[in-house]
Amino acid sequence: MGNNSSFLVLDGAFCFSAWGAYYLARTRAFLGVLQTRSSYDLNSAIAVIQDGGASLKVDTQNLRDISFRTNSTYQFIGELLIKPDNDVVLQARVGRNVDGIDLNLYQQSLLIRRQYEAQLRRVSMAERAVMAEEEAKKLVAPAVVVAMKGHPGSGKSTVARAIATALRCPLLDKDDVRDCTLPLERVDGLAAGMLNELSYAVLWRLAERQVKLGLSVVVDSPLSRRVHLDALKRLPAALVVVVECRPGNEEEWRRRLEERGAAVAEGGVDGWHKPKTWTELERLRDGYQGCTDYEFGDVPRIVVDTTDPTADSEAISVRVVEFIGSVLACGHY
Repeated sequence: MGNNSSFLVLDGAFCFSAWGAYYLARTRAFLGVLQTRSSYDLNSAIAVIQDGGASLKVDTQNLRDISFRTNSTYQFIGELLIKPDNDVVLQARVGRNVDGIDLNLYQQSLLIRRQYEAQLRRVSMAERAVMAEEEAKKLVAPAVVVAMKGHPGSGKSTVARAIATALRCPLLDKDDVRDCTLPLERVDGLAAGMLNELSYAVLWRLAERQVKLGLSVVVDSPLSRRVHLDALKRLPAALVVVVECRPGNEEEWRRRLEERGAAVAEGGVDGWHKPKTWTELERLRDGYQGCTDYEFGDVPRIVVDTTDPTADSEAISVRVVEFIGSVLACGHY
């Protein structure tokens, strides 16, 4: 490869990890000799390809059975990693020489694909929601348990309502049960922890009933401990999918939490047991002692930022429904 000129074409979706979010996709990169600059560092095994104003780093350190030569074309397959500084690196897992490939035909197919993707982007969000719902009806034949996860004030309940609306399935909210235990708080011998576990037990029983009826269900709870996820996995459902809400903007998260807390303090009944201030939330998180960050094993999970100003709850629900469809299409159940 050396300092010879080369070109870069990217094709396909890419997969990366955002807080462990589960994505199914593939990445292909073609490098060949044309009229663009490339460089290759033997020490780092990283190729830097430039095509006009665009550039891409290709990490080839995992490739063992490939040797580069000038005036040749190569294909790399691997993960496209996006680092915090927006630096993009293709972590090549497979590399091969593809001399003789018809690059003109490839460019034509890529152009057709981009035209198709541009047409899809013109479809309104409402139409996408309808399309996603129709696909879900085809794919979600067995019951699916959509398990929300997130700290108080993270926006999971708002997203849960949007997902339940998109899927047209029951929504079970742990807070609805816990809110009804207020009179029991005054009974001697009943600790808050006992009432909290009772609320979960009722929630699991209700979810089980819906699943036995063949219904998918959205379960809204913090899912703060692995034992809670295990309880859902024991339900007779074909698939459990976790939707984790992680606010990227902490200031916005704090504003929402304390705004809700002020409303409860002024006489609201619902949510009386939730943190009302940021200090109370931090105390709750410290009390978890890290148990909320557990391994999900083979349970599909998608992580969403509920403070992203470009994505409202409806847009997030569309992403979730499409994600469920992709998981089912891959036979992940």
